[in-house]
Amino acid sequence: YQVDAAGNPLDVSTLIEPTAIDVPEAGTVRQLTTVTAFDVTGEQPQPVTTGMFTRGTVEVFATADELYVFDGHQSYRPSREPSIELIDIRRWQPPVTTVTKVGFAADQSGAPTVLLVSQGTITGRVLNQFAADEQNGFLRVVVEVQGEGSGVVVLEQQGESLVAVGSLGGLASNENLYSVRFVGNRAYFVTFRRTDPLFVVDLSNPTTPTLLGELKVPGFSDHIQPLDENHLLTIGRDADDATGRFKGMQVSIFDVSDPASPSLLHRHTLAGGRSTSTAITGSRWRRGDGDHLALGFFPDEGVITIPVTTDGRFEWDLPIDPPIALPMIRPLADILIGDDSILLPEPSAWKPPTQRLEVLSFDLAAGISSLGAIDHDTSVDRAVKITGQLVGVSASEVSVHSFTDPATTLGSVRLDEASAQPITELPAAEPQAFPAIEALIEQAVAGLPVHRTWVAKTAETVGDRTVVFAEHASGVVHRLTSSGLVAEKGWAAFGFDGIGNLESMPLSRQARGESFADAVAEVRGLLSDAVLQRLDLSRDADGRLQSRGPFFA
Repeated sequence: YQVDAAGNPLDVSTLIEPTAIDVPEAGTVRQLTTVTAFDVTGEQPQPVTTGMFTRGTVEVFATADELYVFDGHQSYRPSREPSIELIDIRRWQPPVTTVTKVGFAADQSGAPTVLLVSQGTITGRVLNQFAADEQNGFLRVVVEVQGEGSGVVVLEQQGESLVAVGSLGGLASNENLYSVRFVGNRAYFVTFRRTDPLFVVDLSNPTTPTLLGELKVPGFSDHIQPLDENHLLTIGRDADDATGRFKGMQVSIFDVSDPASPSLLHRHTLAGGRSTSTAITGSRWRRGDGDHLALGFFPDEGVITIPVTTDGRFEWDLPIDPPIALPMIRPLADILIGDDSILLPEPSAWKPPTQRLEVLSFDLAAGISSLGAIDHDTSVDRAVKITGQLVGVSASEVSVHSFTDPATTLGSVRLDEASAQPITELPAAEPQAFPAIEALIEQAVAGLPVHRTWVAKTAETVGDRTVVFAEHASGVVHRLTSSGLVAEKGWAAFGFDGIGNLESMPLSRQARGESFADAVAEVRGLLSDAVLQRLDLSRDADGRLQSRGPFFA
């Protein structure tokens, strides 16, 4: 779709009509995964597509000539007793992954082609795209088999089938797989339960994968970045080697020049403790969901950049040290332990969430050290090198820094200045007209953002946060808070990463004005019964709107 400068849709069209999607022969599986190719240089896309039925979690690994789709799902084997089959009691087996090879190229006219080439099935779960690699016609895959450990499977195309021609399994049977990386003829992967074993597997003979060595150190690695053929840089977490309870983020360098005896060369811990996380490794509570492009890797300068965020939290003076992190969303009441009741004290201070781009230097001899941090109003999700300078890119700003002194900004440009409204120049006091609900639904269905329903009234600084009092088109006033101090130009449309409706506290009726009730009644009047049914809403006896299902806004 195309939009104008104000964000209004100008043209919404379909790239591929549903009837043009290639659907395999109908079966019991209801999830369809499609692979589409089209020429981005032509005036007309002319896409071609092929489809395959998938059952579970899909991961993708691609080379210049083909694409592999990994479909991880649960399997079962039928019972041999007919009476059990009649009531569909299934004997569950370890998860399996169906691997489909898709070839894509161009025909004689230059138009793209895409087709299913071969397929096979392996036992186990594939972590992410780094868990697969192709070399000399062999597909090497690191898999995790629940209860049996991790290992490597080597597949070869034979006709229309992908056949396992080599395997090595049963490594770390009681641990989870956290990260994988292939470098040449070797596979490196990390598992974790209380400590971090780094495994080195030799794949020079693809039909006979061989374990060369392993190293156990506290914590685990979520992402592996090769430095050269003998050294690996990893990003992960420290952990208590007795309990496995994870701690703060850490960056490590491993020496694998002797694959039979890998060693930890350097380690650097980032500030912030357990509350820190990075987009590079993804959620702290999931494995394999990171965004590796968020890592800035500059080997010529010996520099890496890591976007780091910390959770907002209350500081508590607890009488005990809980073994796990408690979600301190609101003051806790009594916690019962046996027959005793412990009353938790009120929080002593609120630590707001923060974000920064950590810039670290690395050297095989000198180790890892901090060069400083880059701060924007929003998360600095990318760092690139342009004309020898370090450039940080976020949703709100592009800034230029030197590699040796990244904390100093050499120049910057705001990406939101075109729509920014300084706090000193507040919009008119009258609320904006509420859009027709039918138009909002059409935009939402088309996947377009819905904006311009808030009007900023005033702002103030409270501690280390900025608070804006904004009025919704319906007349309800909310306190919109940022995660830190925000410059006046930072408040544009209340849509940036660092700004959110963290508090939803309507002011008193007097503070809102006597027209509040009339404004709400006017908005309610726009909602017909047909629209309410589409939104799964209803009205009570007093005319208030109620949700009949999961509420969303």
